[in-house]
Amino acid sequence: MNVRALAIGLVAAVAAGLAAGPPSANAARHVNASYPQVLDSYPRNGDTRVPSNATLYYVFDQPTQKRGSFEVVDLDSMGQPHLNLDPPTWSALGDTVFLNPTQPMTYGHLCGMLVDTIFATDSTASNNVGGIRYFRVFPRARLERFPSGTGLSSVTLVPEVPVPVSASVRELNDNTATFTSARIEFWAATGVTLGGGSSATPLSTTVIPVAQRVPRLGTALLSVPVTLPRDLARNASTGLLGLRVLFEGTDESRLPLTFEAFSSLVATSGDTIFALTMTPALVTPAIAANVVVQSAFVEQPIPGAVYSAGDTVRARAVVTGIGTGPFRAVFYLDGSAVAMEEGYMESGHPVTVEPRGPIVSRRMGEHRLQFVVESPQHVAAQPMTFLCVPPPSGLYLPPRHPTAADSVITVPPVLSRFSLDGTNLVVGKSAFRDEDAAGIAWSAWKARYGVTKTGAFEANVLWRLRLDDTKNGSASPEQVRVGYKVEGASVEWGDLTPAIAAGAPLFASPVPRRSAQAVWSGSPLGDLQGYMALESRPRSSAGTIAALRSDLYAGRLSRAFGGERLLASLYGGYTHDDATPGGGATATTASATYGGSGHLKLPSDWSLFGDLATVRHRTIPGLDPGRSRTAVRGELKGAFAGFAARAEAFRYQPDLATPLNPYAISDRKGGAAELSRGVADWRFFGSYRREEPSEDVGSAPRIHVDKITFGGSLKLNQVSFVTPTLVRIQNRGPNTNFTESRAAGELTIGERMGGQTRARMDIAVLDDDRGVNARRVVTSGSLVSTRKESETVTTTLSGGIEREELKDLSLTNQTIQAAVEVRWEAVRGKFLVTPLFTYLDRRYDSTTNKEKRMTGRLHLTLIRVPGLGENAFAVEGRVDRVELKGPTEDKNTEGSVQISFGQQFGFTSSR
Repeated sequence: MNVRALAIGLVAAVAAGLAAGPPSANAARHVNASYPQVLDSYPRNGDTRVPSNATLYYVFDQPTQKRGSFEVVDLDSMGQPHLNLDPPTWSALGDTVFLNPTQPMTYGHLCGMLVDTIFATDSTASNNVGGIRYFRVFPRARLERFPSGTGLSSVTLVPEVPVPVSASVRELNDNTATFTSARIEFWAATGVTLGGGSSATPLSTTVIPVAQRVPRLGTALLSVPVTLPRDLARNASTGLLGLRVLFEGTDESRLPLTFEAFSSLVATSGDTIFALTMTPALVTPAIAANVVVQSAFVEQPIPGAVYSAGDTVRARAVVTGIGTGPFRAVFYLDGSAVAMEEGYMESGHPVTVEPRGPIVSRRMGEHRLQFVVESPQHVAAQPMTFLCVPPPSGLYLPPRHPTAADSVITVPPVLSRFSLDGTNLVVGKSAFRDEDAAGIAWSAWKARYGVTKTGAFEANVLWRLRLDDTKNGSASPEQVRVGYKVEGASVEWGDLTPAIAAGAPLFASPVPRRSAQAVWSGSPLGDLQGYMALESRPRSSAGTIAALRSDLYAGRLSRAFGGERLLASLYGGYTHDDATPGGGATATTASATYGGSGHLKLPSDWSLFGDLATVRHRTIPGLDPGRSRTAVRGELKGAFAGFAARAEAFRYQPDLATPLNPYAISDRKGGAAELSRGVADWRFFGSYRREEPSEDVGSAPRIHVDKITFGGSLKLNQVSFVTPTLVRIQNRGPNTNFTESRAAGELTIGERMGGQTRARMDIAVLDDDRGVNARRVVTSGSLVSTRKESETVTTTLSGGIEREELKDLSLTNQTIQAAVEVRWEAVRGKFLVTPLFTYLDRRYDSTTNKEKRMTGRLHLTLIRVPGLGENAFAVEGRVDRVELKGPTEDKNTEGSVQISFGQQFGFTSSR
């Protein structure tokens, strides 16, 4: 192409030179005043991203006669390469010429421009001035699915349930694409022909707003929630539909841009007939879908919890959703990954996620803990803060063994009538990444006032104040708990986990909220419990539940009959949910829950348990006619011939989850059985569960789910165990034959000098014979080890790995996490040195993301600064390094310093 343009330019230059005649000898001697030369131009040689409607220009080294000839050539044109130009315009002195192509230049094409001839003021002419200048017109964004050539993968869709569908996309033309909407189409088949007369049309089309961006020459994950209309699912007798999603927006040229994310459109006959191939969408019930994480809840610690520095802090979260499959969850502490666990959701049953051991949080100061589900969907619970304050009496010393002179009679402590204990914590920290420098004061108080010998008022409260900006905050406490307790009864208000949730899985879930509850044991009617939360949200959660502002009311009555042979309970509750501005809900909803349970002791250590609950959803005019949904389950437990046995039968109708019971499972019926028996140091166990939807959806295929588990637990010694387990889950139906085969192993080892090491390893193979590109292998493991290395050194080590291999696509995604904390008592009872190191490595072939993040902290604590009572002073330095190696490359290192001072106070008064 360059040779061709050069030849064109030279021919034109020679012709212009012949027409102008040879220059005179006198003119040649005055080249600085004649024969103009090019000083500059736009574009310059080699420029890219030139606008298609750009005004081109040349700047000469002297005034001219405003006369010359110029050409612009499209080197990528298959037709006429020369572009038509409007008459040139000139600057006042004629030293600059402006060239405007009559039509916009073609996006992305390579062009060349040349000054064929330019006449000086003395009529001398310069030919082929400055040579050809090559430039490329700003290209339109060009996208392709990544990796290219891997084909389409099948998805599972559940009627009336938003299911996130994602595709990795790469931009090839150095032009950012921004999408503002997605058009979702359902077709009767996965392949159709468009054009050529009567063409097939989609069964359904929906357009929803999105905000997605693909950077220049980068990759991005385009995701859109796809909701399958129930009426459409009813008529999908084969359980298979074609899914087409077109993302619509613009690129940097501001021209419309459309991308086929889950389909391909190929011309088969000229430009009039096209073959459209779409992603296979398998219509399944919620229990047989691919895993979709919908919500996450942090149950422990409660926001605002106060611990003594060095105490064990354990975290626990619950993940809810639909379907079956693995998900990766990470606990972040102060922005660093300190624990990673692989969860396995089974047919939409809630999953409890706990690190194998305590969180590495032995450093004094404020800490922010966040639970994040990172894959397959990103669901991040709200960060919550807890405090580590000076120990009440400095560092705890080993207990002193009693001597012969000590009394063996233990005298109960005499409680004072009034006591007040508290801790003030002041934290100053420098700026770090997105965090501003700040001075923060915390004050935690704990008070007790004895009214009678058995009754007392108790209160815990925690306040936070931004010292450098006193308007940043309010008088509302971060954490509060106030109550009156007497023998057999209590009333309390604050950040609580509802007591009514214990033993009532069909009624309520143990989700912490700011609420009030009362308990009266031994009343004339039985044991009474009441619960109320007004305009509340879960304290740390994510998903749809986090956007609801709910009023909750609940009560429970329990009574024993026949000398506690029969324990019966009745319960009822009401929820009122306000629509959240900007959220998905647009109407106020309400529901009532009522039911009961009973536990009957049978002969020979057998027992029978039954539970029944009905949820009545209120009518919403024009939206929902109102409906009642019922859940019932029964369980038989006992022992025979050395076996421990449990059998369960259940039936749950759809739509049972409410803000009072967000963990509720729905739309299934079936049964389960378990057996276990001890043999020597082994405890073998096995179970079988079968589930299927409780309601059919028209003529959509019916699918059932089977789960088989077999394993054993080997007792190595009194504190050490190993537990290998085999799990197989299979979804069977006309349109799916999904299987998950998983080998799992857990190891618990008691350490010699105290502490514990716990580890888990899983290898799962997932496949669907009737799906497309569905085979994958997930290998995961996690470890937490807490050891006392010596009398003065304690270490905590945590690590995790997840390796996902997409076998049909030949792609691997891998995440590695590690953290180690050492607590060294450098001066017994006086001075602590606590280093912490964290490491996180991500390598994802599916998106080309490669990232390493390393953080180092050194925490120095001085216990009991002289003259200031019970106190501690700490200084912490932090260095954080991030290395991005794909799709963009970047390396940066930042540091910060934090100073903390905590002081305890106390007051007591005698009776």
